[in-house]
Amino acid sequence: MGIAVVDVWFVAAGVGEQWLTERATSDDRGLPAELDAVERRRARQLRTDRRAAFVVARVMLRRVLGERLGLTPEDVPLVARCVVCGEAHGQVHIEGVEGLWGSVTRSSGVLAVALTDAGPVGIDVESVASVDAAPVADVALSPGERLHVEALAPAERRDAVAAAWVRKEAALKALGTGLRRSPSDLELVPLVGGAAVRGVPDLQVADLGIGAGIVGAVAVLLRGVGPGGAATDGRSRVEVRTFEGEIVLAAERRDQ
Repeated sequence: MGIAVVDVWFVAAGVGEQWLTERATSDDRGLPAELDAVERRRARQLRTDRRAAFVVARVMLRRVLGERLGLTPEDVPLVARCVVCGEAHGQVHIEGVEGLWGSVTRSSGVLAVALTDAGPVGIDVESVASVDAAPVADVALSPGERLHVEALAPAERRDAVAAAWVRKEAALKALGTGLRRSPSDLELVPLVGGAAVRGVPDLQVADLGIGAGIVGAVAVLLRGVGPGGAATDGRSRVEVRTFEGEIVLAAERRDQ
């Protein structure tokens, strides 16, 4: 049994915002030099409370990819294009690069970047409170999962729904559909430290240990799937390695 390794970088949104306000290498609008023209335009269209999270997460992604590819961050060929409206948002792709996939999440006060060579990847992080405040159970859970959750003690239901939500959103990112496909279409098969997805044997989900009241997951659509539905390269388990995103953001100080 092989192991698919996913590297994940985390940073608190507040730390990222502070970095953005203090950095010296930015344009006259306060946007880092690493961003391309499309990303700058996207950043200016966002509300102020969402702009910093977008910018910091994108800079983190560009820096970790640049390190992996031997490129400067601004030369990393990132493309984000919605398949529905054609605008520059949605899942990010590394254009023209074989065998490397990335994903970003920026919600609930945590910014995170995932990178792997195992196959298309998705990541999601949410607070249990934010998931509980939204009516997601009906859209997130399959009929069988709803029955399971309803049988739990009330104190356990919030955590169970939140865990299912991040697992499924990560899985849908890895599948390339995002929330255009209903999360309830997927049925999770719980495993130690994560889940599989019924009917999609090459899609594996691993939970992220982040902190109290926060849930997260990464999902990988393993490449090299053979006729029998098993990954032909033998990869069947996802291992997550976590790193401090703050170190990635601070790296420029050594270059100045």
